[in-house]
Amino acid sequence: MNFLQIVFDVSLCTNKDEEILMAHLLNYGFDSFEHKEEHLHSYISSSGFSISSLETYLSNYLDFNIISINQLEQKNWNAIWESSFEPVFVNKNCVVRAPFHDLDIHYKFDIIISPKMAFGTGHHATTLLMIKSLLSLDLTSKSVLDVGAGTGILSILASKMGAQIIHGIDIDENSYVNSQENILLNNCNNISINQTDIANFNSPLIYDVVLANINRNILLSELIQYTGRLSENGILMLSGFLESDFFLINKKALDLDLKLKLKHEDNNWQCLVYVK
Repeated sequence: MNFLQIVFDVSLCTNKDEEILMAHLLNYGFDSFEHKEEHLHSYISSSGFSISSLETYLSNYLDFNIISINQLEQKNWNAIWESSFEPVFVNKNCVVRAPFHDLDIHYKFDIIISPKMAFGTGHHATTLLMIKSLLSLDLTSKSVLDVGAGTGILSILASKMGAQIIHGIDIDENSYVNSQENILLNNCNNISINQTDIANFNSPLIYDVVLANINRNILLSELIQYTGRLSENGILMLSGFLESDFFLINKKALDLDLKLKLKHEDNNWQCLVYVK
């Protein structure tokens, strides 16, 4: 699979402006981002990509200059990940690192992620918010559904925290393959990953915890299905959206009789924790 690198000029942008741009790009279908000096490097599959479509989409929200569009091979993509992947020290008990990182200190939750093409290394605020929120729960013997599993990072943490059954789903083939590799790296034999969406996920289980770190539009369209997979008094954790999206998502959740338990924020990104 080939990918494109779209480079934006963000020299005149505030951090909030850049985060808003990334949010809209995620909604459009971009996979990941790098900030380099005054430029934002963004990555998307070249299959079906149209620059005119992207420009029309962004013109409805923002005014940004595209500096260049570069074709990347998969090996270049992986090299970019590896060159920019640094360990993420969540707190004194949890770290996210690559296999090539050696640490002098032992962490209770040592999560190893091979940096390939899937989303979820702990560097983005939404993943970090989900990790911190997950660490506040007692997952002992719980069942967990991880929607949009990406690298499998949240499923792996849930396993290390004592969850009994973990099912992850993702529609992206790269995420499916990468999550399998990361599960093996972390010796988590109670995680099952399926390449599917929530509507076609064939599981009879009702889960104690449902996790979804996706984008606003998918969350809104699939929220009723997440709730249907959740046990009574179960926990639903959502992220992947900006502070400005809170009222829209919260209204949808309240309409489904969910109760807001916690709200966390980092650099305008939010994570919401609900109880059914």
